[in-house]
Amino acid sequence: MCPPRFLQSFENPNYIRSLHMAFGTISLLLTSFTIFMICKVKNRRIRGVKYVLLQHQIFALFTNFMLCFLLCPYFFIPSVAIGSLGFLEILGVNFKAQCYFGQVIFDSLAICIVAIFENRHSAVTTIKFKLHTKSARRIWYAVNYIVAFAIFSPYIFDDCDNDEAKLEILKTAIGCPNEIFFSSITHVLTLRVRIPAFSMCFCLLIIGSQSLFFLLHTVFHLLYSNDQKISENTRKLQQKFLRTICIQIAVPFLSVGLPLLIVTCAVFMNFHNQLLSAYCCVLLGAYPSIFSILLILLHPVYRDFTRNLVFCRGDKKVMIIVANSL
Repeated sequence: MCPPRFLQSFENPNYIRSLHMAFGTISLLLTSFTIFMICKVKNRRIRGVKYVLLQHQIFALFTNFMLCFLLCPYFFIPSVAIGSLGFLEILGVNFKAQCYFGQVIFDSLAICIVAIFENRHSAVTTIKFKLHTKSARRIWYAVNYIVAFAIFSPYIFDDCDNDEAKLEILKTAIGCPNEIFFSSITHVLTLRVRIPAFSMCFCLLIIGSQSLFFLLHTVFHLLYSNDQKISENTRKLQQKFLRTICIQIAVPFLSVGLPLLIVTCAVFMNFHNQLLSAYCCVLLGAYPSIFSILLILLHPVYRDFTRNLVFCRGDKKVMIIVANSL
Protein backbone atom coordinates (compact mmCIF):
# COMPACT_ATOMS: atom_id res chain seq x y z
CA MET A 1 0.00 0.00 0.00
CA CYS A 2 1.36 3.41 -1.03
CA PRO A 3 1.79 6.18 1.59
CA PRO A 4 -0.54 9.24 1.67
CA ARG A 5 0.41 12.00 -0.78
CA PHE A 6 1.31 14.51 1.98
CA LEU A 7 3.89 12.05 3.36
CA GLN A 8 5.45 11.33 -0.02
CA SER A 9 7.10 14.76 -0.15
CA PHE A 10 8.94 14.01 3.14
CA GLU A 11 10.40 10.81 1.70
CA ASN A 12 11.34 12.40 -1.62
CA PRO A 13 14.99 11.52 -2.43
CA ASN A 14 15.91 15.12 -3.28
CA TYR A 15 14.50 16.28 0.06
CA ILE A 16 16.40 13.54 1.92
CA ARG A 17 19.63 14.47 0.10
CA SER A 18 19.11 18.13 1.08
CA LEU A 19 18.64 17.06 4.72
CA HIS A 20 21.81 14.96 4.58
CA MET A 21 23.84 17.85 3.24
CA ALA A 22 22.33 20.43 5.60
CA PHE A 23 23.01 18.31 8.70
CA GLY A 24 26.35 17.28 7.23
CA THR A 25 27.45 20.90 6.84
CA ILE A 26 26.51 21.68 10.45
CA SER A 27 28.36 18.58 11.67
CA LEU A 28 31.44 19.42 9.60
CA LEU A 29 31.60 22.90 11.11
CA LEU A 30 31.07 21.69 14.69
CA THR A 31 33.48 18.76 14.39
CA SER A 32 36.15 20.91 12.71
CA PHE A 33 35.83 23.45 15.52
CA THR A 34 36.19 20.79 18.22
CA ILE A 35 39.30 19.39 16.48
CA PHE A 36 40.77 22.90 16.49
CA MET A 37 39.71 23.34 20.13
CA ILE A 38 41.26 20.04 21.29
CA CYS A 39 44.54 20.95 19.57
CA LYS A 40 44.68 24.48 21.00
CA VAL A 41 43.55 23.97 24.60
CA LYS A 42 46.37 22.86 26.88
CA ASN A 43 45.30 21.69 30.32
CA ARG A 44 46.83 18.96 32.48
CA ARG A 45 43.38 17.71 33.55
CA ILE A 46 42.53 16.59 30.01
CA ARG A 47 46.04 15.76 28.83
CA GLY A 48 45.52 12.01 29.30
CA VAL A 49 42.37 11.85 27.16
CA LYS A 50 43.28 14.55 24.63
CA TYR A 51 44.61 12.28 21.89
CA VAL A 52 41.78 9.72 22.00
CA LEU A 53 39.24 12.56 21.81
CA LEU A 54 41.16 14.02 18.88
CA GLN A 55 41.25 10.62 17.17
CA HIS A 56 37.50 10.22 17.72
CA GLN A 57 36.69 13.63 16.26
CA ILE A 58 38.87 13.06 13.19
CA PHE A 59 37.08 9.79 12.43
CA ALA A 60 33.73 11.48 13.19
CA LEU A 61 34.65 14.11 10.58
CA PHE A 62 35.47 11.41 8.00
CA THR A 63 32.31 9.44 8.83
CA ASN A 64 30.13 12.52 8.54
CA PHE A 65 31.68 13.52 5.20
CA MET A 66 31.32 9.99 3.83
CA LEU A 67 27.71 9.55 4.99
CA CYS A 68 26.27 12.99 4.20
CA PHE A 69 28.17 13.96 1.05
CA LEU A 70 29.90 11.01 -0.60
CA LEU A 71 27.25 8.31 -0.03
CA CYS A 72 23.91 9.97 0.85
CA PRO A 73 22.22 6.54 1.07
CA TYR A 74 18.49 6.10 0.55
CA PHE A 75 17.45 2.78 2.10
CA PHE A 76 14.60 0.48 1.10
CA ILE A 77 14.35 -1.55 4.31
CA PRO A 78 13.82 -4.53 4.87
CA SER A 79 15.67 -5.21 1.61
CA VAL A 80 19.30 -4.30 1.00
CA ALA A 81 18.41 -2.11 -1.96
CA ILE A 82 20.07 1.27 -1.53
CA GLY A 83 19.78 4.42 -3.60
CA SER A 84 23.12 6.21 -3.76
CA LEU A 85 22.51 9.97 -3.91
CA GLY A 86 26.04 11.17 -3.15
CA PHE A 87 29.07 12.33 -5.08
CA LEU A 88 30.67 8.87 -5.31
CA GLU A 89 27.77 7.65 -7.46
CA ILE A 90 28.14 10.71 -9.70
CA LEU A 91 31.86 9.95 -10.05
CA GLY A 92 31.06 6.36 -11.03
CA VAL A 93 32.63 4.61 -8.03
CA ASN A 94 31.61 0.96 -7.73
CA PHE A 95 28.58 0.66 -5.44
CA LYS A 96 29.91 -2.23 -3.35
CA ALA A 97 33.17 -0.35 -2.82
CA GLN A 98 31.11 2.63 -1.58
CA CYS A 99 29.24 0.44 0.91
CA TYR A 100 32.35 -1.39 2.07
CA PHE A 101 34.50 1.64 2.80
CA GLY A 102 31.56 3.52 4.29
CA GLN A 103 30.98 0.63 6.68
CA VAL A 104 34.68 0.34 7.57
CA ILE A 105 34.90 4.07 8.39
CA PHE A 106 31.75 3.79 10.51
CA ASP A 107 33.26 0.83 12.38
CA SER A 108 36.50 2.77 12.86
CA LEU A 109 34.48 5.46 14.63
CA ALA A 110 33.00 2.76 16.88
CA ILE A 111 36.54 1.56 17.69
CA CYS A 112 37.42 5.15 18.65
CA ILE A 113 34.52 5.13 21.13
CA VAL A 114 35.90 1.95 22.72
CA ALA A 115 39.34 3.59 22.79
CA ILE A 116 37.97 6.42 24.96
CA PHE A 117 36.74 3.89 27.54
CA GLU A 118 40.06 2.01 27.30
CA ASN A 119 41.88 5.29 27.96
CA ARG A 120 39.89 5.88 31.16
CA HIS A 121 40.43 2.23 32.12
CA SER A 122 44.22 2.58 31.75
CA ALA A 123 44.23 5.81 33.79
CA VAL A 124 43.12 4.01 36.97
CA THR A 125 46.31 2.97 38.75
CA THR A 126 44.67 0.23 40.85
CA ILE A 127 43.70 -1.78 37.75
CA LYS A 128 46.29 -4.46 37.01
CA PHE A 129 44.68 -6.09 33.97
CA LYS A 130 45.04 -3.42 31.27
CA LEU A 131 47.00 -2.49 28.17
CA HIS A 132 50.26 -1.42 29.78
CA THR A 133 52.44 -0.75 26.74
CA LYS A 134 52.13 1.02 23.40
CA SER A 135 52.82 -2.29 21.64
CA ALA A 136 49.88 -3.98 23.40
CA ARG A 137 47.64 -1.07 22.50
CA ARG A 138 48.74 -1.18 18.85
CA ILE A 139 48.01 -4.91 18.68
CA TRP A 140 44.57 -4.26 20.20
CA TYR A 141 43.87 -1.58 17.58
CA ALA A 142 45.15 -3.84 14.77
CA VAL A 143 42.91 -6.76 15.78
CA ASN A 144 39.86 -4.50 15.93
CA TYR A 145 40.58 -2.97 12.53
CA ILE A 146 41.19 -6.41 10.95
CA VAL A 147 37.81 -7.55 12.28
CA ALA A 148 36.21 -4.34 10.95
CA PHE A 149 37.63 -5.01 7.47
CA ALA A 150 36.75 -8.71 7.48
CA ILE A 151 33.33 -8.82 9.08
CA PHE A 152 31.46 -7.22 6.18
CA SER A 153 33.30 -9.06 3.39
CA PRO A 154 30.77 -11.94 2.90
CA TYR A 155 28.03 -9.84 1.31
CA ILE A 156 30.50 -7.73 -0.69
CA PHE A 157 31.41 -10.83 -2.71
CA ASP A 158 27.78 -11.94 -3.06
CA ASP A 159 26.98 -11.15 -6.70
CA CYS A 160 23.39 -10.71 -7.92
CA ASP A 161 21.69 -9.34 -11.02
CA ASN A 162 20.35 -5.88 -10.15
CA ASP A 163 17.14 -6.00 -12.25
CA GLU A 164 16.18 -9.53 -11.21
CA ALA A 165 16.91 -8.71 -7.58
CA LYS A 166 14.63 -5.66 -7.72
CA LEU A 167 11.78 -7.77 -9.14
CA GLU A 168 12.27 -10.28 -6.34
CA ILE A 169 12.20 -7.49 -3.73
CA LEU A 170 8.96 -6.12 -5.22
CA LYS A 171 7.37 -9.55 -4.84
CA THR A 172 8.50 -10.31 -1.32
CA ALA A 173 9.44 -7.16 0.62
CA ILE A 174 8.30 -3.83 -0.82
CA GLY A 175 4.91 -3.28 -2.40
CA CYS A 176 4.99 0.39 -3.42
CA PRO A 177 8.52 1.85 -3.43
CA ASN A 178 9.53 5.37 -4.39
CA GLU A 179 10.20 5.79 -8.12
CA ILE A 180 13.94 6.09 -7.44
CA PHE A 181 13.85 2.35 -6.69
CA PHE A 182 13.59 1.69 -10.44
CA SER A 183 16.42 4.05 -11.42
CA SER A 184 20.03 3.10 -12.17
CA ILE A 185 21.34 4.75 -8.96
CA THR A 186 19.55 2.17 -6.79
CA HIS A 187 21.56 -1.01 -6.32
CA VAL A 188 20.81 -4.28 -4.57
CA LEU A 189 23.69 -5.35 -2.37
CA THR A 190 22.45 -8.90 -1.83
CA LEU A 191 19.17 -10.81 -1.71
CA ARG A 192 20.31 -12.61 1.45
CA VAL A 193 19.34 -9.70 3.67
CA ARG A 194 20.13 -11.48 6.93
CA ILE A 195 23.85 -11.66 6.15
CA PRO A 196 24.36 -7.87 6.57
CA ALA A 197 22.02 -7.91 9.57
CA PHE A 198 24.01 -10.67 11.29
CA SER A 199 27.27 -8.89 10.40
CA MET A 200 25.95 -5.70 11.98
CA CYS A 201 24.80 -7.52 15.12
CA PHE A 202 28.16 -9.31 15.44
CA CYS A 203 30.03 -6.02 15.06
CA LEU A 204 27.83 -4.35 17.70
CA LEU A 205 28.41 -7.33 20.00
CA ILE A 206 32.20 -7.00 19.70
CA ILE A 207 32.20 -3.23 20.18
CA GLY A 208 29.60 -3.34 22.96
CA SER A 209 31.30 -6.12 24.92
CA GLN A 210 34.65 -4.32 24.89
CA SER A 211 33.05 -1.03 25.90
CA LEU A 212 31.17 -2.68 28.76
CA PHE A 213 34.28 -4.49 29.97
CA PHE A 214 36.36 -1.31 30.14
CA LEU A 215 33.48 0.72 31.61
CA LEU A 216 32.35 -1.75 34.29
CA HIS A 217 35.90 -2.62 35.32
CA THR A 218 36.71 1.09 35.67
CA VAL A 219 33.51 1.80 37.62
CA PHE A 220 34.20 -1.10 39.99
CA HIS A 221 37.71 0.14 40.82
CA LEU A 222 36.62 3.75 41.23
CA LEU A 223 33.58 3.01 43.40
CA TYR A 224 34.27 -0.22 45.28
CA SER A 225 38.03 -0.74 45.40
CA ASN A 226 39.62 0.16 48.76
CA ASP A 227 43.18 0.22 47.45
CA GLN A 228 45.12 3.03 49.14
CA LYS A 229 47.37 3.66 46.12
CA ILE A 230 44.87 6.17 44.80
CA SER A 231 43.90 9.21 46.88
CA GLU A 232 40.28 10.10 47.59
CA ASN A 233 40.53 13.39 45.68
CA THR A 234 41.98 11.67 42.62
CA ARG A 235 39.29 9.00 42.84
CA LYS A 236 36.54 11.63 42.91
CA LEU A 237 38.04 13.51 39.97
CA GLN A 238 38.24 10.31 37.93
CA GLN A 239 34.66 9.39 38.85
CA LYS A 240 33.44 12.80 37.74
CA PHE A 241 35.39 12.65 34.48
CA LEU A 242 34.13 9.12 33.76
CA ARG A 243 30.51 10.25 34.28
CA THR A 244 31.12 13.10 31.85
CA ILE A 245 32.56 10.72 29.24
CA CYS A 246 29.64 8.28 29.66
CA ILE A 247 27.04 11.03 29.15
CA GLN A 248 29.03 12.44 26.26
CA ILE A 249 29.02 9.07 24.47
CA ALA A 250 25.66 7.60 25.56
CA VAL A 251 23.43 10.51 24.50
CA PRO A 252 24.69 10.89 20.91
CA PHE A 253 25.00 7.10 20.57
CA LEU A 254 21.19 6.96 20.72
CA SER A 255 21.23 8.55 17.26
CA VAL A 256 23.24 5.52 16.09
CA GLY A 257 21.83 2.72 18.23
CA LEU A 258 18.15 3.52 17.62
CA PRO A 259 18.36 3.47 13.79
CA LEU A 260 20.46 0.29 13.84
CA LEU A 261 17.92 -1.37 16.15
CA ILE A 262 15.05 -0.30 13.87
CA VAL A 263 16.85 -1.57 10.76
CA THR A 264 17.70 -4.93 12.38
CA CYS A 265 14.13 -5.46 13.65
CA ALA A 266 12.67 -4.45 10.26
CA VAL A 267 14.88 -6.98 8.46
CA PHE A 268 14.00 -9.89 10.74
CA MET A 269 10.27 -8.95 10.83
CA ASN A 270 10.14 -8.16 7.09
CA PHE A 271 8.58 -4.76 7.87
CA HIS A 272 8.66 -1.88 5.36
CA ASN A 273 8.01 1.81 5.96
CA GLN A 274 9.75 4.11 3.47
CA LEU A 275 9.54 7.21 5.66
CA LEU A 276 11.16 5.34 8.55
CA SER A 277 13.80 3.87 6.23
CA ALA A 278 14.78 7.27 4.85
CA TYR A 279 15.05 9.04 8.20
CA CYS A 280 17.01 6.27 9.94
CA CYS A 281 20.05 7.21 7.89
CA VAL A 282 19.49 10.95 8.41
CA LEU A 283 19.49 10.30 12.17
CA LEU A 284 22.83 8.49 11.89
CA GLY A 285 24.37 11.72 10.60
CA ALA A 286 23.41 13.56 13.80
CA TYR A 287 25.98 11.70 15.95
CA PRO A 288 29.04 13.96 15.27
CA SER A 289 27.03 17.14 15.98
CA ILE A 290 25.58 15.89 19.27
CA PHE A 291 28.95 14.55 20.43
CA SER A 292 30.69 17.84 19.58
CA ILE A 293 28.07 19.93 21.40
CA LEU A 294 28.31 17.74 24.52
CA LEU A 295 32.11 17.84 24.33
CA ILE A 296 31.94 21.63 24.59
CA LEU A 297 29.20 21.77 27.24
CA LEU A 298 30.36 19.03 29.61
CA HIS A 299 34.09 19.80 29.87
CA PRO A 300 34.76 23.07 31.74
CA VAL A 301 38.05 23.79 29.93
CA TYR A 302 36.41 23.43 26.51
CA ARG A 303 33.32 25.31 27.65
CA ASP A 304 35.42 28.22 28.90
CA PHE A 305 37.52 28.24 25.74
CA THR A 306 34.41 28.38 23.53
CA ARG A 307 32.76 31.07 25.66
CA ASN A 308 35.87 33.23 25.57
CA LEU A 309 36.25 32.73 21.84
CA VAL A 310 32.62 33.66 21.15
CA PHE A 311 32.21 36.52 23.63
CA CYS A 312 35.87 37.65 23.74
CA ARG A 313 36.07 37.64 27.50
CA GLY A 314 37.66 35.67 30.31
CA ASP A 315 40.84 35.61 32.30
CA LYS A 316 44.15 36.70 30.80
CA LYS A 317 45.49 33.19 30.39
CA VAL A 318 42.54 32.04 28.34
CA MET A 319 42.61 35.24 26.30
CA ILE A 320 46.25 34.59 25.40
CA ILE A 321 45.30 31.12 24.17
CA VAL A 322 42.46 32.59 22.12
CA ALA A 323 44.68 35.33 20.72
CA ASN A 324 47.25 32.78 19.63
CA SER A 325 44.57 30.67 17.96
CA LEU A 326 43.22 33.42 15.73
